[in-house]
Amino acid sequence: MEQLSGLDSLFLYAESENVHQHVSAFGIYDSSTFPGDTIRFRHLLAHFERRLNTSKIFRRRLLTVPHNLDRPYWIDDPDIDIEFHVRHIALPHPGDRRQLMIQLARLHSRALDLGKPLWEIYVIEGLENIPELPPGCFAVFLKVHHAALDTAAALQMVRDMHSTSEKSDDPVPANEVYFADREPGTLDLYTRVIGHGAKRALNVAWLYADTLTHLAAMGAKQIAGRLRTLGHEALAEKLPHYARAPQTRFNGRVSPNRVLDSVQFPLAQISEIRHQTGEITVNDVYLGIISGALRSYLKSKNELPVNSLRALLAMSFDAPGMPSSRANRLPASLFTELRDPLARLEALHEEMRALRQGPYAELGNELLPSLLEEMPNFAANQLMRHLLLSQVNCMISNVRGPNMPLYIAGARALQFCPVGMITDQVGLSLTGFSYDGRLTVSFTACRAMMPDPAFFAQCLNESFADIAAAAAKRHAAAERKKAGRQSAQRSATTESTEALPTAP
Repeated sequence: MEQLSGLDSLFLYAESENVHQHVSAFGIYDSSTFPGDTIRFRHLLAHFERRLNTSKIFRRRLLTVPHNLDRPYWIDDPDIDIEFHVRHIALPHPGDRRQLMIQLARLHSRALDLGKPLWEIYVIEGLENIPELPPGCFAVFLKVHHAALDTAAALQMVRDMHSTSEKSDDPVPANEVYFADREPGTLDLYTRVIGHGAKRALNVAWLYADTLTHLAAMGAKQIAGRLRTLGHEALAEKLPHYARAPQTRFNGRVSPNRVLDSVQFPLAQISEIRHQTGEITVNDVYLGIISGALRSYLKSKNELPVNSLRALLAMSFDAPGMPSSRANRLPASLFTELRDPLARLEALHEEMRALRQGPYAELGNELLPSLLEEMPNFAANQLMRHLLLSQVNCMISNVRGPNMPLYIAGARALQFCPVGMITDQVGLSLTGFSYDGRLTVSFTACRAMMPDPAFFAQCLNESFADIAAAAAKRHAAAERKKAGRQSAQRSATTESTEALPTAP
């Protein structure tokens, strides 16, 4: 039995009628790689049933404390109804991509049953009129409550769902014994409440001194913003920088309905852009694609703010290129006020470099989780809303996925991408996922805020094309300049040689 952390508990108690705190992912699979004659739903059901013991997420459910006196616990559930969690549906005719995206958005809009283990899988057939897919493809849509997993756990769950070969389903040994937790009684839970209350009282004592300095610094940033508003720029420069996000259509109360879509980009082409632009990373290009798309989308509606949009980045910078699985939460500028795509790329590159050593790095990686661990849920919710969400217009995450193909019951995944969640005040979430040589950028938004997701997907594609064209143009100009210098040097060498006196 394991108690939820402060952050996980916050995700649970932030559930509301319009905001459901689950994340999702969907993959599209090619049934032609199935080793048998025809893949059936029973094959997929058996595949997932064999994997129930590979991840604790599949079997554990919530156990709440009476009167919510303490955070809930995870307890193992020995009786999993696999047909409740794994469901089979099909698109109506004609079964095109628009229908698939609408169906996924509807599934993503529905809350999970908090009385069961917090995951669902939908197998979706009828994808007959999506031109880029081979015949017989099906989709798999996974939903998991964010209280149950972080980025690292999500990646592990993706691995647990799949095998790495169509010839081997990597079954769990038949003789494996699973030991479930004993469900505690009410007296046991009350005893734990008393013990945890005393422990937290001590934690708050040592945390207070460490936190006071940081919160005072955040107050200084707010003061600096107010001084700039009043025209006291010189005085504001003496205080730490504080930036508040401009108001956009994505910043308000969200509806219960969602839209989602995704686009794909070859990692080889992104690597070529990196080669052409010097120190730019894959993550810089990813953020540049989003920045350009947001600029185009809002500009088309005459809603582009003068100041740059800002995003809450859920990513880590431990490794070069793509972020690692340990996510940090950092507010950052997207430089949407810049017209030139390469200028945005360079500005984003410098922003990411600054964030590695900036004050927010400590806030997102150490201070914020510590605060959430000790604060009551209502106070933690206010902290998130006023300290972080007020500074951003959207949420962006980026995950480095596997480079090798993945399979479910022998069917190969042609694409796989996560789908983020949104909340009040931040009604747009974008997620990048690299898999098998491609970067998939998926997005989800409140349907009232983004009634035209296909147009935003077009903006993402156009933004990537603009970056690629600008990088190629700059590289070609640099190559011509380099060739000109080399030609001039050769001419100078030739003239110098001809000027030398010949031997008698």
